[in-house]
Amino acid sequence: MYDKNYKRWRERQAVLRSKRMSVQKADDDYYITATYLLKLASKASILFERSEAEEKRLLLNMVVQNATLNGTIVDYDLKKPFDTVLVSANSQSWLTIWYVRPIECTF
Repeated sequence: MYDKNYKRWRERQAVLRSKRMSVQKADDDYYITATYLLKLASKASILFERSEAEEKRLLLNMVVQNATLNGTIVDYDLKKPFDTVLVSANSQSWLTIWYVRPIECTF
């Protein structure tokens, strides 16, 4: 009976170890992707300037909607989530959006 339970415990341990490794890999992939995205975003203006007209149009279609020309000024609305990013970037208090008030514990 001991050997049977030991074997079952070892199998369960292997399954849990495998799940932990897959979660850690997903976590690592997330941070790598986020890093690449931030690097790409930091060079967006340079990439946009060097792009062909068709590529520029595609990039703008991903970010902008309802673009109209008002004389020499372009009026536009940003698509989500770019509108939130712009508002947050122009605000000093964007971090307060994410603040969660601690819960009081009374024991």
